[in-house]
Amino acid sequence: MNKIELLEIIKKGEDSFTEFKEEKAHPDDLAARIVAFANTEGGNLITSREQLMRLFEASKSIYYDELAVPNTSIEDIDLKYVERFIKKSFGCGIGDFGIRTDDLLKNMKILTPYERDMVTTIGGLLFFGKHPEYQFPYCKITIVRFYGNDIGETFDKKDIEGILIEQIERTERILKDYLRAETKIEGFKKEEPRFEIPIEALREAVINAIAHRNYQLPSQNRIFIFDNRIEIKSPGKLPNSVTIDNIKLGFPLHRNPLIVSLLAKEHRMTEIGTGIPRMIRLVKEQTGKEPDFEEREQEFIIRIWRPDSG
Repeated sequence: MNKIELLEIIKKGEDSFTEFKEEKAHPDDLAARIVAFANTEGGNLITSREQLMRLFEASKSIYYDELAVPNTSIEDIDLKYVERFIKKSFGCGIGDFGIRTDDLLKNMKILTPYERDMVTTIGGLLFFGKHPEYQFPYCKITIVRFYGNDIGETFDKKDIEGILIEQIERTERILKDYLRAETKIEGFKKEEPRFEIPIEALREAVINAIAHRNYQLPSQNRIFIFDNRIEIKSPGKLPNSVTIDNIKLGFPLHRNPLIVSLLAKEHRMTEIGTGIPRMIRLVKEQTGKEPDFEEREQEFIIRIWRPDSG
């Protein structure tokens, strides 16, 4: 970019693809904008060379879920849930590490320094926050049941908020209520219901939507249930060089590594990209059809076809 081109950009002002930053801008603010451009269609960030040098010196990699949430503190973290998480993941409690609680949470990237304060990270608040919806009201799941095969004016709607694990568990319970199921009774023993779509596959799709969505877009994960299909819609296109073809083959995503790591420690997912191939296999084995995958504007869609109702 030469001087004339730069002056033309400055003259036009800021828009969705151009942003100016003052010399005193905080590194986390710069990082957030760089990640935003990287996760969408790119853009121009106009700032001082020294600011960018400070930014890249402070971090070898920039991930949105590891950035600071200003005006938060350890008081916004549910320490009882952190304790249960640590016991489940490591077999010990917070006090067994022999360091201060805030230092432990900093090491886990749940807390991070911001100016003179210790605040939560975005991923830390979404995973362990007492009320993450206060800071991120769009980080939720909306389930809509339409009657028929098209979007219509008659529907049932449910919003699921709270920490990410609660969203996963509540979503699964609600989806089971909408699915057809068969239950066999052998003698006096009642077997677990067999749902028309494997619950493991739907769970995988929901977890992937939560783990890999673009959290910078002010939109929620949405699940649309129609008579003939279920669509799981997550904000944001696939990041960087990731394509639909290579995720079907097991290519791992790295948009929100903190959230992915925490979900893996909760034994909700792996970090090696095997979830999508497994989901495809489970759905095809039971329904005879593979799921469809689609990128549409700023949205990624997994479409699972329901078996004929007979």
